Amino acid sequence: LEGDDPGECADGADNDSDGDFDCDDADCVDAPECAQPSNEEPFVTISPTEPNSGNSLECSVDDNRPVTFNWLRDGIDSGITSQILASRETTRGEIWTCAATPEDGGPTGEASVEIFNAPPSMPGARLTPSAPLEGVDDIICELSISSEDPDGDTLTYVPGWQLDGI
Repeated sequence: LEGDDPGECADGADNDSDGDFDCDDADCVDAPECAQPSNEEPFVTISPTEPNSGNSLECSVDDNRPVTFNWLRDGIDSGITSQILASRETTRGEIWTCAATPEDGGPTGEASVEIFNAPPSMPGARLTPSAPLEGVDDIICELSISSEDPDGDTLTYVPGWQLDGI
């Protein structure tokens, strides 16, 4: 039987004397040394699908073949080859593409996402006095913690009042 011993499917010999050598022998079809590149590109996805500049991006493939990742920013090679792209690399409005190339030489699969606006952090507010007297004390609302915007947008604050949740 051709291929029942390691290396037989690439040794240049007809080990089972059936007239078929190495990878041309039906017994070697599944041997690693006879693996042929797939003609299909891997199906690539990026998650999350609607990221903002606060999200890291993860590239995934539906293929069991080993692949090499390459990230492109607005169509230009970024030099980043990891499966996960750190959020610090992204900016609102950019288009990021993950290209996954099978190491067996098959065609490259790609997926792209646009980076959307990231919401600012929640501000903190302080009410004084802590125990106001009705009809005597004015209630003052002060900003105690400023918001931070990961996109660098200028923030404005508009206070609103509710009484009993209304």
